[in-house]
Parts: sequence; structure tokens; C-alpha cells
Amino acid sequence: MSTDSDRNIVPANCPNILIEQVMCEKFVAVDALPPLPETVRKLRDEGSSCVIVTVEDRPVGLISERDLTRGCYTKSWKDDTAERNWRRKS
Repeated sequence: MSTDSDRNIVPANCPNILIEQVMCEKFVAVDALPPLPETVRKLRDEGSSCVIVTVEDRPVGLISERDLTRGCYTKSWKDDTAERNWRRKS
């Protein structure tokens, strides 16, 4: 369902384009455990702007270049080690 505000962000020449027409079929996935620099290298090497984060091959999140930049400059990293450990057990 589109609203007036949706019309303001979608260019007039592409209101009927389907997601499958613009989506990228090649994506990069990383496990949630490796250190962050390893993920950053993978982003660079693959030429991707985001990676899907997995736990036991199940998608659990996404990290984008924007997330990395914001986290580095604002130091807004989550300190939820207990929650992450609980997720891995379930």
C-alpha cells in the first residue's frame, strides 16, 4: 500500500518496478563470530556495501557500510554479549 510520502521518494519513472528487477542476486554472508576487521575485509574484497550475518547458516542480521561508519564514529556498538550467547544456544 503506497502513501503520498512514498510517492515523494520513488522517482516518477519507476513506480511499477518490481523488487526482483532491482535486487542483487549475489550477496555476501558472514558468521556472527569472526572479528569485525575480517568482515570489513570481506566487504572490500567482494565489492559489497553490506553483508548478511548468519548463525548456523540462518540469517540473523545485516551489517552495512553505514552501520560500520556510524559505529566507528559514534562508538555505538552494542554490548550485549549475554544476548548473543543466548541466541546461539537457541
